[in-house]
Amino acid sequence: MWRELYGRSIANVDIETIGDEPFHASVTFQGLPGVGLVTGSRSPAHYHVTRQHLARARDGFGLSMLMSGAATTRQLGREIICRPGAASVISGTDPSVNTMHSLGSFITIVLPRPEVSALVPDLGAAYARQIPADNGALRLLIRYVQTLHENGPLDAGPAKAAASHIFDLAALAIGANADAAHEARHRGVAAARLQSIKAEIRECLGDGDLSAATLALAARRDAALRPEAVRTRRHDLSSSSPAGSSAPCTCCETRILRHRRSARSPSNVASANCHISIARSSARMTRHRRTSVTRRPYAGAR
Repeated sequence: MWRELYGRSIANVDIETIGDEPFHASVTFQGLPGVGLVTGSRSPAHYHVTRQHLARARDGFGLSMLMSGAATTRQLGREIICRPGAASVISGTDPSVNTMHSLGSFITIVLPRPEVSALVPDLGAAYARQIPADNGALRLLIRYVQTLHENGPLDAGPAKAAASHIFDLAALAIGANADAAHEARHRGVAAARLQSIKAEIRECLGDGDLSAATLALAARRDAALRPEAVRTRRHDLSSSSPAGSSAPCTCCETRILRHRRSARSPSNVASANCHISIARSSARMTRHRRTSVTRRPYAGAR
């Protein structure tokens, strides 16, 4: 039942399971203006996209990133052996078969062909081919999408900006023309690097050696970034921060948010109430002892 519901009503594919294991799919969809984001995990199966399915398809294409597991994709007479962290460029108007050979996780970005083809010369030549995992723009794109997924739904303004950043990063990863690449580096790449720095601050806030140098070292997992580049993000951190200060303020805000969440936790509230009760009891006992000592006659007064 779930295979039929997920395959035909949600994913618009025919699913052919592999082996005797029960079918599993855990998927989260997030919509942005002109962009569809899909993250999740799936059990071993063949996922067939036929001409019948494509009758309802829009003029678009997908970037499919395998995050874990083993998978292959067949399209346009070519077979792609999907590698973790790499991206397969899949035509949205041609039949394909994606096979998950083991339980694995994935990220898929659905993009409009007309908008991206204006940035990428001969976009069709990239179909049914793979972008390697060490592509700097692809790394930034994956990190950016993961951060969007963690942060949840966006309002209209931020959602439109995020979609524009994804267009930029996707175009760079595939191979943007010179003018588009120049614009993308000052727009989408800058935004993605800023998000990456903020995410790293949130993840490493408790580390005693958190600094511009350690942030830059971590950011190299996504794209080359020198310590000086992290320091120059102070203005960006300031302008995007409600409190309006620099990177140290981002750390302070993150600490405050963590303390607030911790304070709202039922277990911590109960613990705090217990401490308050003990403190009050201790204070009453202290006052009682002080009163007793005060009323005791002085031994030398006779």
